[in-house]
Amino acid sequence: MVSADPTLAQVGDLPRGWSALRSAVGATWQRWQTGCDEHAAERKALHDIDTYGLHILSVAEDGALPPFSYSIGIGQSLGLPEMIVVGLRHEVAQAAINACYALMKAGQRIVPGARVAGLLGGGFECEIVEVSPAHYREYMGWAWWLYDGPGFRAHQIVFPNTAGVFPWEPAADAWFRNWQPLLNATA
Repeated sequence: MVSADPTLAQVGDLPRGWSALRSAVGATWQRWQTGCDEHAAERKALHDIDTYGLHILSVAEDGALPPFSYSIGIGQSLGLPEMIVVGLRHEVAQAAINACYALMKAGQRIVPGARVAGLLGGGFECEIVEVSPAHYREYMGWAWWLYDGPGFRAHQIVFPNTAGVFPWEPAADAWFRNWQPLLNATA
């Protein structure tokens, strides 16, 4: 076994009561003491990536700071950028990320500047924006953990207001711009 996968030797010395898991062959082994709940969230994330191809995390709004949800694992499962939505309730944001993932998995190209229909109800199209690595630590900490640093790409799913106006358009009000900050390099 070890000759087929030499990294198995890295976990061959686990003490009794310890377990190990990794997200893919060649990935770093995550070790934890069985019965210790400290790493349960990490194990759940890795399990979801292995089972579904991604795991979605949501951060609740905090006063004037908007809520946001983002994926981890799309880079591993599809070799494509992670996705983030800022300013929507977590149920809606997670549904948009899952819908976008399904499109990517089916072969649709989701690239910056593309308008994508079907991610939200009401017939609205969203626009895809490249996320600057300058925002990774603040907004995508678990992706930083999964990829062991900034070695991943991410796209923001930007939604219009109910009038169909995007936050960068002159007709967008200040509240809408602040509630959905753009995480691109020019932001």
